[in-house]
Amino acid sequence: MEMGTVAEGTVYEPRDTVMTVEATNVSEAYIVVRDGLWVGFWLPVEKGFVAVEHAVPIQLQREGQ
Repeated sequence: MEMGTVAEGTVYEPRDTVMTVEATNVSEAYIVVRDGLWVGFWLPVEKGFVAVEHAVPIQLQREGQ
């Protein structure tokens, strides 16, 4: 589900699951997509962006598809 945008791209919340990232602690994460590439994670609690090392092509499925 599209949640909005940040400077790095469009933020999508995973549907029917909780995604987390782990560093010094574990944080809930949404994916950030720009121009068909998964470019990083948005951490909603921390209100921060974390880039992936290498952008990955991604195809998103729209609601009802």
